[in-house]
Amino acid sequence: MSIVCVTSGKGGTGTSCVTAYLGAALACMNRRILLLELGPKSLDIITGTMEDGVFDLGDILEGRCEPQQAVVESTFQPGLFLLPGATHFRPASYEQIKAVVDQLAGQFDDTFIDCGISWATFPQLLEKADQVLAVTSPELMGARAVGRMTQLLSQAAFENARLIINKVPVNFVPANNIHDLDDVIDMAGLRLMGVLPYSRDIRQSSLGGRPLNQQSMAGQIFGAMAGRLMGEQVSLIIG
Repeated sequence: MSIVCVTSGKGGTGTSCVTAYLGAALACMNRRILLLELGPKSLDIITGTMEDGVFDLGDILEGRCEPQQAVVESTFQPGLFLLPGATHFRPASYEQIKAVVDQLAGQFDDTFIDCGISWATFPQLLEKADQVLAVTSPELMGARAVGRMTQLLSQAAFENARLIINKVPVNFVPANNIHDLDDVIDMAGLRLMGVLPYSRDIRQSSLGGRPLNQQSMAGQIFGAMAGRLMGEQVSLIIG
């Protein structure tokens, strides 16, 4: 099983949507995908499982259930499973999170951990992951924050990290030393995995717990990124 950490240097960049729809794209390739949410619950809404789950990560950490009991399958994508974040915040250690991942390891092909900005609390997760996907919007604060994370990964000799630039407006307006996407890439210090335009399709699908149209621009980009994660030679799609 491979472990992919989806993270960001600041909130609001869209790590949850990236986690859900990239996982769904891989599930479409007949892989069993687990989404593990470390931050506040939101993936249950995106994956359409809000009414299905009984337990969450907090229940596991409190000893009220076993990890498998908290896992639910997406209503719109067979092979896509979610272990939702805790309803009420509960501090956890890296060792506790690793124990949960290890207990579920044999049941899935890939585990996507939606770290959000929690990477600062669990830096070991990034260092031990097979792949890190850093998500930023095309603005100074996000790109600079990812750059700081990149420096820490470099110090740990971790090289398998890639950048996803999300929420790129159709009419991009240069501001605060960010004149184009190349400036974002340079400031983040990572190779590019994909570029997602601001998408009404993503917003409407995520709020309604519905699948993303695979033929939409966003759907095609997620499909391409999934292929690249699988080692395929897929051209970069920029909407």
